[in-house]
Amino acid sequence: MKNKLMDMIRYFGGRLSFRNIGAMLAMSKTTVSTYFKKWEEKGLPKGKSSLDECTPSELYVHLNGKERESGKIVPDFSNVERRLAEHGTTRARLWAEYRDGLEDPAKGLGYAQYTRRLAKEATARGLVLRRTHEPGYVAFVDYSGKRPSYCDKATGEAVPVELFVGVLGASGYTFACCTASQAVPDWLDAHTQMLAFFGGAPATVSPDNLKSAIADAGKDPTVQEHYLAWGRKNTTAIVPARPGRPRDKGLVENAVLNVQRWVLPELRKRKFYSLEALNEVMAKLMEGYNARPFQKREGSRRSEFERLDRAALQPLPREPYVYGKWVAKQTVPADYHLPVYGHYYSVPHAYVGWKAEAKVVPAGVEIYVDGQCVAKHARGVRKGGTTTDVAHQPDAHRAQGERSPKHLLDWARKIGPSMLAVVEHQFAGKVRLQGLPAAWALRDLERGSNPAELEAAASRAVKRKLLNYTAVKRCLSEPMADPFLEDDRTSGALRHRPRRRKKTASAAVAPASSRVNPPLRGTGSKGLRKGPGRSA
Repeated sequence: MKNKLMDMIRYFGGRLSFRNIGAMLAMSKTTVSTYFKKWEEKGLPKGKSSLDECTPSELYVHLNGKERESGKIVPDFSNVERRLAEHGTTRARLWAEYRDGLEDPAKGLGYAQYTRRLAKEATARGLVLRRTHEPGYVAFVDYSGKRPSYCDKATGEAVPVELFVGVLGASGYTFACCTASQAVPDWLDAHTQMLAFFGGAPATVSPDNLKSAIADAGKDPTVQEHYLAWGRKNTTAIVPARPGRPRDKGLVENAVLNVQRWVLPELRKRKFYSLEALNEVMAKLMEGYNARPFQKREGSRRSEFERLDRAALQPLPREPYVYGKWVAKQTVPADYHLPVYGHYYSVPHAYVGWKAEAKVVPAGVEIYVDGQCVAKHARGVRKGGTTTDVAHQPDAHRAQGERSPKHLLDWARKIGPSMLAVVEHQFAGKVRLQGLPAAWALRDLERGSNPAELEAAASRAVKRKLLNYTAVKRCLSEPMADPFLEDDRTSGALRHRPRRRKKTASAAVAPASSRVNPPLRGTGSKGLRKGPGRSA
């Protein structure tokens, strides 16, 4: 009646009879006549200058008087809805408690009115907000309740796995993969694969409140430490959905449902023998899913991703996040080696006295100072052992460490084969380490010469068969060309040493007085050895 009242009053200004107006509005001519009299008597509501300024409810109340109040005491239905969530609580029990709390039960609602008003309140509170997400702002992630599986080759049994789903808010572009479990390493690895699939990182990620993501749920949730580190690595904020509010993540719930309907049936048609094979087929199926056209609008998830999200995503770090176990902070000692599970790893010596923390990852050990990675080492398994990066040492320590046959031979090998032959000769004695001083002296020759000059000097020393430090040093000070050693085959000239002068006849036979007889063995400088019976 309220909706027809506005049209009825407009018809009163024409020439239509009450019968014709009633026929047009599907009501009796008596009702039309009654409202015509009320309209002539009361006119427009106070403060209204035209009929367009009035609402049907205002006009109805103005013409018919105030709505009758029932005088019933209405309960707080918001509290009733919260009580209904408790296990074992029914509407009848709540209505009985409501009636028992009234002084005058006659002013209370009957059970039928109580349930009718409760349903009306629930409908009014059950409105759904249609959200629009900024491009590149949020990705919703969740695990599916339905799980695929693969076959174990050894036993033939089905091995169930977890189905991870992530979806971008603006385009609905969806990623899905299978993980062995919902544990933290698998959870983080699925996130890393998701970002690689998207080709960038969103500003925020909104997970459910599972333990791998949220250590303590509530109004002020505590994000799991490794998940928080993953977010810092990718410059992404972790914003979990509110507990018990599935509509906060309705987009991913719908994406999970679609993957269960479109992808899982295809997986069940095939038999897989490894998690990797399962994920390989899953990736191909998701390409088709994202390329499928929308039903109620143009485009697909793929085209919307290219149009909206791709350019808005943040660039990924150079190296992806790797899950690792953190070791408590320690002060870097004077020997700049940090103990991690019984093995010692070097840190740049400049950080002696600083607080550092180690992270043990599958590939090795990473050491952080003030959140920056300052050292990376392969994992050492020997307790009490030491892993040292020479770049972490001061110059004096590095020089001391280089005084070893292996290092000196490596250095000589870089200079050239001749220098290598000279250095190897130093360690060829019975006591190998006895050649260290001479080999190190050869190493010091590099300070004032370049490698080419050193190799040329060593080559001349080798040709002269003088494999020692003194020979190389003298050859280094000589001119590069040596007419006695160079074999210039290209010029055809014969190079040879000059012949010695022959001895003359006069030189060959010297006078007896001029010849000096060598002293006999055992004699002094003055003559023959004295024997028994001989006088001086």
